[in-house]
Amino acid sequence: MRIAFVLYDKALQSGITLASDMLNSASNLRSRKQQREEPLHMSVIGDLTKNNEQITLHSHYRFSDPVSFDLVFLPPMWGNPLASMAGREDILEWLRRQQENQAVIVATGTGVCWLAKAGLLEEKTATTHWYFYDKFERHFPTVDVNRKASITYCDNIYCVRSINSQTELLVYLIAQLFGIPIAEVIEKHFLHEVSNFQSEPFFQIGGNTQFDEMVSIAQDYIKQHIDSPITIKDIAAYVGVSESTLLRKFKGQVGVSPHKYILNHRLLTAKQLLTDNSLNLLHIALLVGFKDAYYFSKVFEQHFKLTPIAYRKLVRAKIFHA
Repeated sequence: MRIAFVLYDKALQSGITLASDMLNSASNLRSRKQQREEPLHMSVIGDLTKNNEQITLHSHYRFSDPVSFDLVFLPPMWGNPLASMAGREDILEWLRRQQENQAVIVATGTGVCWLAKAGLLEEKTATTHWYFYDKFERHFPTVDVNRKASITYCDNIYCVRSINSQTELLVYLIAQLFGIPIAEVIEKHFLHEVSNFQSEPFFQIGGNTQFDEMVSIAQDYIKQHIDSPITIKDIAAYVGVSESTLLRKFKGQVGVSPHKYILNHRLLTAKQLLTDNSLNLLHIALLVGFKDAYYFSKVFEQHFKLTPIAYRKLVRAKIFHA
């Protein structure tokens, strides 16, 4: 697999270095046979060397080189991105070639501007860093900016609001590329909070239709309020539809009712929190929206046929024997 990190003026190196660390770590967790048969090649594309006090990035290819990639990363830019883009038709043309060759493109923050400038987001849903929403809409009026979604997806293009969201997306992509067990290890080491990449596919966010967007925004709301009471009325008001429309479309898209989805999300989050022995049951119960440890334990056991304490002991035993 060939992965490209695009280096341009004012690019934030964290958008490159963190992603490369996660992907390299994931690749190294594979068997030696898999690594030999399906090697991972990561390259920096650009016409400059980027320096700061901590790290120096050297480009491996120029934009004129006839090289195609499977996965392309566009890091965010600091300051006003539009000035950095002036006169860079070579980068825009390179991006068009990569999309024509079926590359998956991940643009973070104001790095999304390159895709809009290249005409790759015409009449598509996208997001960008919150501080640039207004300017983005003025400069690229044919792009549908979703201010509520942290990640959007359409036609092999992921637009990501921030580095944090990029990290969550990477865990999801790693699960697709290398399998869930490897993604779980990467998630544990690189994420400071539970992402639930298995239960909430990021490709649903900001899809081709308003239907997909409505459901994904509802899912995003549930995730953000998992430690609080959540009502259908609250979700419908946030999304901007009637309660009946929410119930009908949510179940049609996700396969379960919002109530069932909320409960599943609370319990899956609780399972991951139970691996942290510093958290007691009451703390975990409160973190996932239950008022007391007793009711949480009762619901958990009904769902998983195992008490939270028994599950914690089981996980500890697996870790000990691993």
